[in-house]
Amino acid sequence: MRSAGLALQMFSEHQNIGPYLLIRKIGKGGFGEVWLAEKRSELVTRQVAVKLPLDDQVDLESIKHEASLWEKASGHPNVLPIIDADIYDGQVVIVSEYADGGSLHGWLARYGGKAPSINAAVDLMLGILSGIAHLHQHKITHRDLKPNNILMHRGIPRKVARRIGEPRGAPPRRMDAR
Repeated sequence: MRSAGLALQMFSEHQNIGPYLLIRKIGKGGFGEVWLAEKRSELVTRQVAVKLPLDDQVDLESIKHEASLWEKASGHPNVLPIIDADIYDGQVVIVSEYADGGSLHGWLARYGGKAPSINAAVDLMLGILSGIAHLHQHKITHRDLKPNNILMHRGIPRKVARRIGEPRGAPPRRMDAR
């Protein structure tokens, strides 16, 4: 089910979308753009990553399904949690924790293409495998696991439950229950 009538816009720094203030664009893919944003309240300011589709013909059922699976997969230290999925003034937003360490690809590049030590490599792989095992326990498969899709947060690999913007917009696949 595609939904016409949602906002189609170009985004800019210091633009508000619902409770989120866009700070800077941090990525772009087939789905849309990802922005570093802040959610400010009277007591605290929290940095988040906001994913914004660019297509005005958004498949809301697919986004609802994705958000539901992502919510189910959240709660593990190696899976990036979803914070919000909603529509503000006609704009679909999916909000997750902001991983301040960039991607595993960038992390490896900083160390000449390899982990700085054997212990660091082992710790990294154990974290990635732990996150994947958690997804599999929930019968969710990532389908696009690669260094660019593993985000680092305070030295810990955080996997996105599903990489938004996969080729052909494929929804996350549930593993067959056996």
